[in-house]
Amino acid sequence: FPARSQPVTWEKLPFLYDDGGGPVDSAEFLGFLSGSATDTLVVTGNDGFFVFHPGAGGGEGTWERRCRRCSGVFGTGLITEGGTLFVAPGAATEPDRSTDRGYTWQESVIGDGYPCQAFHQSALPALQGPAGGALLCSVVSTTYRSFGDGAPGTWEQAGRHGGDGIAYGEGPPSAALPGGRLLAGVYNGVTASDDGGVTWAPTSLYGFAQYIARSFAWVPEAGHPYRGAALAAVIDLTLGHADSSATVWRSDDGGSTWALAHQFSPTAHGIPDQGTNQSGVPIGHRLREADLYTASDGVVWAGLFADVAGPSAGNGGIARSTDGGRTWEVAAGPGSGWTGRGVRQITEGADGRLYVAAEEGGVVEAAAVVEGLEAEEGAEAEAAKAVVIEAS
Repeated sequence: FPARSQPVTWEKLPFLYDDGGGPVDSAEFLGFLSGSATDTLVVTGNDGFFVFHPGAGGGEGTWERRCRRCSGVFGTGLITEGGTLFVAPGAATEPDRSTDRGYTWQESVIGDGYPCQAFHQSALPALQGPAGGALLCSVVSTTYRSFGDGAPGTWEQAGRHGGDGIAYGEGPPSAALPGGRLLAGVYNGVTASDDGGVTWAPTSLYGFAQYIARSFAWVPEAGHPYRGAALAAVIDLTLGHADSSATVWRSDDGGSTWALAHQFSPTAHGIPDQGTNQSGVPIGHRLREADLYTASDGVVWAGLFADVAGPSAGNGGIARSTDGGRTWEVAAGPGSGWTGRGVRQITEGADGRLYVAAEEGGVVEAAAVVEGLEAEEGAEAEAAKAVVIEAS
């Protein structure tokens, strides 16, 4: 359904696999495997790698665990354009690879002993190979590349990207930038590469221990000299004791220079004030970070994550922008079904719904009312929506 539609409603999928110790309480990475009949939702939680099976006749549905090792808080992953699965289980383990939809896994495929903190498959012309776009992996402060679908023995060191990397993004080829540009989100801000990740240079959004670029999104715009704008979700450490370090920056020159576009408000998303410490100093950055995603209709979504003490459900929210990141609105308010959990990742299914990996509660999804319905189509559309929600 069109992401800009109103109202936005959210439905929680069932908890992930329960092995007797309680439900898995966090989903870190999610994506879809294309199949002959339908796409398959896959998720990495803190208890393994799971495949979702929708319930027969509109039932709740179940999860199947296919890899216990493939887990870990703040883990990342990738599903390549060819359907190969990669998961980075956590802070101390190399990534694993599966070519059979998660039934079997090749462990520690890079072979250097270090974890992969960010995955990316490039669409840039210079990074195309026989297996499709090159795979990029951030290992500490170095970019590794594979032109062989990430198989063991195909990874090579490219270049150092200016800090511990946690995200990749890129801008497409354009009249102003014929080869396109790679972007790296690091623990100092944003760096850029115009030669496929071999050399990297700081952008204007770079400063030692000042910024952490958490994720990127690209917003296409007709007539733009760079074919659109780059957005970066940044943890802005220069804000001191401000209640929010979750910001969005926008670049209109392919990622060279950046301007602050928005600082998210905890109050707008129901995130509680953390007060002060024992010395009376404000506990800063209660709204910590955002994760960006551009939907197929160009609407940009931001999943928010807050550092909230105690067993509070109000540690996250959803926002969206319909004007390229310039202005934002709450997209998970009261009555929407959203449970207020911190967001790790957002993606879109083939059915047009958004799926969100969230803390404590697994995966939830959005089903938005179809935009532009004629009055005589209303009953049919509502019936279709009911089937979609029931099936979830």
